[in-house]
Amino acid sequence: MRFVALSLFLGVASAAVLVVPAGGQYGPSCPCPPPPSAPCCVCQPVRHTVEIGIYDNYFGPDTVTVGAGTVVRWINYGQHRHTSTATAGPWDSGELGHGESYALTFTSPGVASYYCRVHPREMRATLVVR
Repeated sequence: MRFVALSLFLGVASAAVLVVPAGGQYGPSCPCPPPPSAPCCVCQPVRHTVEIGIYDNYFGPDTVTVGAGTVVRWINYGQHRHTSTATAGPWDSGELGHGESYALTFTSPGVASYYCRVHPREMRATLVVR
């Protein structure tokens, strides 16, 4: 399994640390005392994960809409090698074999088209980050 911990601003890498203001979420991953004794806490944000299947000759689903801060994980369920490669830029999973995966965290709104470098004509998809 290939897991790449990148945070993307649809093209610009950014830090994966969140400053939680007073009244924010606190818990086991952010053991800060509740406000007002702690006006903020630096901790890892709670991440949601969305999986996109890579099949022989298509991505499923071919259009996905996620919220900012979502981890998107592509998993190759096909028998052939495939990639998840941004059309205009910042990511390329490299070739993934059957059962391998690749993940990115998208932190800001935007639209990104991507394709498989091995099958560029038939394997195209779109990711929308809100």
